[in-house]
Amino acid sequence: MLVWPPESRPFDAVLTVVFTNEEGRPGSADGDMLCRPESREGMLNSIPTQATLPPMPNPATFGQKIRELRKAKNLTQRELADKVATRLRAEDRRGFDFTYLSKIENDKTPAPSIPAIVQIARVLGGDEHELIALAGKVPPELGEALKESEAARTFFRSALDAELDEDDWKRLLNDLRSRTKARETHPEPGD
Repeated sequence: MLVWPPESRPFDAVLTVVFTNEEGRPGSADGDMLCRPESREGMLNSIPTQATLPPMPNPATFGQKIRELRKAKNLTQRELADKVATRLRAEDRRGFDFTYLSKIENDKTPAPSIPAIVQIARVLGGDEHELIALAGKVPPELGEALKESEAARTFFRSALDAELDEDDWKRLLNDLRSRTKARETHPEPGD
């Protein structure tokens, strides 16, 4: 619950905002909010009005992103968990249940394994690499490249040691794309 103004100063009215969950009960900040203008004496001076908060633009956590994608697909936590569990069992992996998903969405537990993240992404139509990055994990193909190539490890360590900022990473990416495009356009003999 939010109460405005936050300080106890002499105002004529106080605005109380109550966040509600999907069932309409007080709950999370990503649900609906009920606004009740109240007089200083606490008397309700108008009928409560209902408003819906807009979806969060760029969720900050893995759990928030999963919730956003799940809601966009109109799936309950149970439905999503069942679909992910079915896919994981087909790969001879452990199950996945809605209570675990709830903990993930509420940032009460660390992100699941990479295979589980991949299946969540596939069910929700999300970007596997974005979800893996939000989970703070390394994509398997990057791990393999670093394991197999001394040059890749040296490059990665050098980039980290250089303390690159976002613009530096973008310039490096653009340079890589230009070199890749040039190689595709004008292949060297033997390629």
